[in-house]
Amino acid sequence: MKRRVFLAGLASLPMVGGAKAGLIDRATSYRWVRLTEDGGLAARDSGAGFRFNGRLWISNGYAVGSVAVRDLVASDDGIVWDHVNDATPYKGYAAVRPFQGYIYVYDGQMTRTRDGSHYEPVATTNNPPFEPESAMFELNGKLHIITKDDVASFDPPTGQFAVTPHPVPARWGQVRIKFKDRLYIVAGAKDGANSPPENPDAYPQWTTVNDVWSTDNPEDPTSWKKHETPPWRRRMWPGLVVHGDLLYLTGGWDNFNAVNLNDTWRSPDGENWERVTVTESYPARHAPTLFSFEGRILMVCGNTNVSPSVQNDVWQFCPA
Repeated sequence: MKRRVFLAGLASLPMVGGAKAGLIDRATSYRWVRLTEDGGLAARDSGAGFRFNGRLWISNGYAVGSVAVRDLVASDDGIVWDHVNDATPYKGYAAVRPFQGYIYVYDGQMTRTRDGSHYEPVATTNNPPFEPESAMFELNGKLHIITKDDVASFDPPTGQFAVTPHPVPARWGQVRIKFKDRLYIVAGAKDGANSPPENPDAYPQWTTVNDVWSTDNPEDPTSWKKHETPPWRRRMWPGLVVHGDLLYLTGGWDNFNAVNLNDTWRSPDGENWERVTVTESYPARHAPTLFSFEGRILMVCGNTNVSPSVQNDVWQFCPA
């Protein structure tokens, strides 16, 4: 399994642990149900998903052969996807986030759109370099672009960026999310071989992690908190979504065993995690796009590493 070479050098388990104090009781058993084998969008992994104007959206992604998918699709139900833009005017892996009635996009330059088709430049100063696989979120009235080493905070009224280093060890394949007015960095792989190195059929030059970090003020490097080590296995490119008042983590790439995962975990705070009992699961995969939608979690696309590898199916997580 080799992928992401164009990114400058990138690209059912036993029960582990159990519920900890503070977790909120939920249904005792769940299942993943496939809604469609083909949602009508190009197969991909790592698509940037977001909600905007009452619809679900996915921007760009990765396809087999180190190819960046360059489109923007939207859906009213998560099953049937409309092609809004088949040639997005920004780089693959651009950071994308709705904010103040627009979709903002950063790929070294900031642009925005109200409809996904027509884009306008946003006047900015002190632009940080673009980093593939960065992510952008709104917090405290600003947009914050999280990269391996820094947070670039954009203030819309002034058009200025302020770049602040963060203390989270640099990594690839991590996921980031906003949850309960905090920004989280979860999982991933650090440069440098583990001791002993991880699987030679995967990425032996990297060391995967299962740590969780968060902040309520990304402009203050001292505000970052490293949470207690979670009980789930080390991994790269898991799925992560806020659903109700819980954080859900699914799947990812197990670099030790060179396999994809299909487990499901949840947490009320990023600190306490429990594995969810699942009677039926999705085909193991990494880098899916997850949405919380009408009381359910939807999983769209992802990479199974089983031909044709990248998928365009849709799965639903619901009580069994």
